[in-house]
Amino acid sequence: TVKKIHSYPDDRYMAFRKAAAEYLRVSPENIIPGNGSTELIRLFVESFIGRGDKVLIPRPTYEEYGHNCKIFGADVDFVGYDSLVNIQNLQDVKILFLCNPNNPTGKLIRRDNMLRLAGLCARYGTLFFVDEVFIELSNPKQSIADFTTRRKNIFVLRSLTKCFALSGLRIGFGVASKEIIKKLEDFRSPWNLNSIAADVGTYCLRNGAGYLNTSR
Repeated sequence: TVKKIHSYPDDRYMAFRKAAAEYLRVSPENIIPGNGSTELIRLFVESFIGRGDKVLIPRPTYEEYGHNCKIFGADVDFVGYDSLVNIQNLQDVKILFLCNPNNPTGKLIRRDNMLRLAGLCARYGTLFFVDEVFIELSNPKQSIADFTTRRKNIFVLRSLTKCFALSGLRIGFGVASKEIIKKLEDFRSPWNLNSIAADVGTYCLRNGAGYLNTSR
């Protein structure tokens, strides 16, 4: 891997996409690579938010969602985290952000409740951004990443930096419908994942099951 540092990485990231897709049992066309989860939050907001768009974010949670939305001119509404499961109306909400399990509280919303929220978002034409960067250290069976192939309004964020303790390498990826991925690709910077990170990420996704079980 180190011998590759004199060359640009393959901007298609086919090996990494394939490894991530196989790991989550989706298609490589449902995967977008990212320079850590933070870059993907910015990329998603940049791709879909216009000035004055309304976004909904439960608190307390990771501050980067609201920070990036405000940069691009969104109207950010905050709600109590515990009230989100019972929410019934998403009128005029462009994006609902939800961290599951939540950072910093660690609270995990069960898959059935997440799918109810996904259905509510679909009913109101709301994009559902789900941050699952800590789910591998909690209960991966509660993930809704597989559901992204059946709904065109869901984006699931994943990261290897937390669960594999690789924060310095900045390795993340997103999972979504082919339509969402295509739009994100229009805004993605070229070579956003360096060659070492791409190779390490590919290796971990293909060989890291035992390490993750031990970590949990």
